[in-house]
Amino acid sequence: MGYNTRVKIMQGRDQVVLMTEMVHHARVMVSDPGLWDVGWGGEFPMELSDEPMIEYACHEGNYGIANTLRGFREDEKSCNR
Repeated sequence: MGYNTRVKIMQGRDQVVLMTEMVHHARVMVSDPGLWDVGWGGEFPMELSDEPMIEYACHEGNYGIANTLRGFREDEKSCNR
């Protein structure tokens, strides 16, 4: 499965929710007879996976945290002189 392609599907009694891996946006399926004259639908092929949904920020190669800590350590050095 490719990066940022996971979709979690949850179904309740009255709704179906699709939650994407990217920033965990949730889409809740719509039925409004006053808005649409006819039903609509679509198809998109998917693969079933047992892998958990991972927070989007975890895939940044962890460069951010190392650089942030390095900056704080430099600040600490300059304050202790």
